[in-house]
Amino acid sequence: MTQASFIPGSLEPGEEFWRDHREWLLQTGYQLRPRYQPDWIPSWTGTKKLWFLCEDSISSPHHKIVDARRVSDGARVILKRYDKSIHPHEGEIAQCFSTEEMRSDPQNHCVQIYDVLSVPGEDNQVLLVMPELRAFADPDFDTIGEILDFCRQLFEGVQFMHRHHVAHRN
Repeated sequence: MTQASFIPGSLEPGEEFWRDHREWLLQTGYQLRPRYQPDWIPSWTGTKKLWFLCEDSISSPHHKIVDARRVSDGARVILKRYDKSIHPHEGEIAQCFSTEEMRSDPQNHCVQIYDVLSVPGEDNQVLLVMPELRAFADPDFDTIGEILDFCRQLFEGVQFMHRHHVAHRN
């Protein structure tokens, strides 16, 4: 696609995966935003709306990650796609820290993995389903104490992962 033919807010090439797998994801229990429907027509088309102010103009800055809703309860989730041939252990490592035993440890600050989905027809493509989280500094830190607590939790989480990595290697 040339720069001249790019329509602001339209699907980018990296988003086509999500559009092409929308129906399968819905059957699996995860609903993508209208932007990823095969027959999507941008909401600003034929209007005087500014495209960048419309919800359906928002694309994922990383095309391997997209937001969705879990159909069963409406919870907002994040779907992360990875390639097993490049990162063969990513799913099992993430799931390891999501077990009931690991989650009950107060030093575990890892995001919980709700589900791991193998993409049909694409042997090495896997999706991790996790809760949607806020950015680490949203809302902004108000005090030095909040910054120090953030750093403490960060280091505690790294220690926790390292401690359990070593335990699994032995």
